[in-house]
Amino acid sequence: MYTLGYRLRRDGISKTCDCAPGLAMDANKNCQPCSKGKFCLGGDATVNPTNAESTCPDGLETTFAGAKSQAQCFTKPGYGRTAAKGSDGKVSLAGVVCDIATYNVGSNTAGCQKCGAGLTTATNGSDSASDCQAPAGSYMDKGIGKLCQKGTYSTALNTNANCIPCPDGITTAAEGSTAAAACSLALKGYYIDSINSTNAIKCPLDTYQDQEAAVTSCTPCDHAWKTKETGATGPALCLAPPGFELKDGATNITACAAGSYKADWNRNPCVECGTGLITKEAGSVSKDACLVPAGYGLTSLSPMQSL
Repeated sequence: MYTLGYRLRRDGISKTCDCAPGLAMDANKNCQPCSKGKFCLGGDATVNPTNAESTCPDGLETTFAGAKSQAQCFTKPGYGRTAAKGSDGKVSLAGVVCDIATYNVGSNTAGCQKCGAGLTTATNGSDSASDCQAPAGSYMDKGIGKLCQKGTYSTALNTNANCIPCPDGITTAAEGSTAAAACSLALKGYYIDSINSTNAIKCPLDTYQDQEAAVTSCTPCDHAWKTKETGATGPALCLAPPGFELKDGATNITACAAGSYKADWNRNPCVECGTGLITKEAGSVSKDACLVPAGYGLTSLSPMQSL
């Protein structure tokens, strides 16, 4: 009669007592529960004549004492489990280190899990979803990684909801910038300070800048046209101010001639006051500047007549 945990060796010859599956024989020939982390197939004349414990494949371990087979070898944190069937039809297990951008929390039979779209990990062997972060040049948005927009950057793995903005008036050449040095282009309406490349300055009055470029000056308006404000973003903002026009064939704008006016910022010609009306001076900016000269009166339908 055999004590619980033992069994008669089934070789048809000996009367040796082997340990049952889940048990291993200690130095005193007693069968003890298999150690946590290992498994015990039980004694066998051919496979395990010493009734020893078996070690799980690298990256795998059992999670309780008394495991009976390799199938109970679960993943260690940072490993995935794979299975392959040999030519003999037997399935063998293996543990594989999780690649970068994957992870496994362990204590399961799964392979490594992929991080969310656009996310990665700092190294292989990650064991938590929290190891999945946005790489340099990206930021986190609802569990996925998105490229930094133009005009922003990030320098390292992060879980930030936004990238770092470039200084005012400066942008980057493309999305996904990974360094502050990528902030090198002036926005339209700005130029880069030649002394401090991290400082952008609005174009002065009567100049413009119509590109995203590493420029250190703005372009003067043609024809002495003016701009209403600093930071003009293109030549279309170069205009004749009220009271000025560009005459056909002229090089520069000139004040509206006496007897005419122009009220707005545009490239239109000055407007004649009307037959016989005058202005006190050139450069008038309103029709209210059109006056009846001394000694004349107005009729509703006729040119002015001498009184």
